[in-house]
Amino acid sequence: METGVRERSIIITGGAAGIGLATAKRLSADGWRVGLIDLSEDSLAEIKTQLGDTRVAVASADVSDASSLSGAIDQLAEELNGIDAIFNNAGILRDGPFTEVALADHHLTIAVNAAGVVNGCHLAIPHLEKRSGVKHIINMSSASTIHGIGGLSVYSATKAFVEHLSEALDIELSRSNIKLSTIAVPFVQTAMIDAESDQMKGYVKEQKQPIVPEDVANRVAAILDGSASGRMHQLISPQLKFQHLLRRIVSTSTMHNIAKRAFEKTAAAN
Repeated sequence: METGVRERSIIITGGAAGIGLATAKRLSADGWRVGLIDLSEDSLAEIKTQLGDTRVAVASADVSDASSLSGAIDQLAEELNGIDAIFNNAGILRDGPFTEVALADHHLTIAVNAAGVVNGCHLAIPHLEKRSGVKHIINMSSASTIHGIGGLSVYSATKAFVEHLSEALDIELSRSNIKLSTIAVPFVQTAMIDAESDQMKGYVKEQKQPIVPEDVANRVAAILDGSASGRMHQLISPQLKFQHLLRRIVSTSTMHNIAKRAFEKTAAAN
């Protein structure tokens, strides 16, 4: 039985850079204890030193490997004295025409972005169920859930998978007082985007409002402290909110044509 006041703790996958690191910094400053999972042991060690050994625990793991991730989550849950939330943030992006992207890269995208989230949810739930009060699972989504994006076929599909998985789990886990949320963003200016093609950078340029990792970190904090809207699918940027509204009021063929024109425009510009 839990007694007294306890510190809240969260596990963040993909925590060594970009959105994961920005979220770790924000939540650590807010008083959370943070467990970070990433492939890079050196980066994790450096972050642990920066943020303070007493507030941060780290573990190296591959989210697509259930055995590897299980050990990391169990280790962090023990070091953090339990967990109240997990942010399944780890993800990869491989852009380009479907047949020009290596089949192995397509499979890796599915393994990390889809299976990795399944692993994170499945392995964290037993730890979350041990805690009293409201617990959270936050899964990273994308603007690509509105419609499949040319040049990002498999990535788009994995993010749609994440949203449906989250909806189903929210229904199943309500009895355990575990709330599911997704955060959908247009493309965030991170090293992952910088490493991709000129067409991908063209999609970023088309955004009317640039999105940075700190924007996502702030929304995670708002979900956890209850100040975000009650919607399961959290949308960042007015442009994205408009696109979701548009999807509800226009035909599927119209949305398809809009996505096709965006693809052709960015392809022609590069």
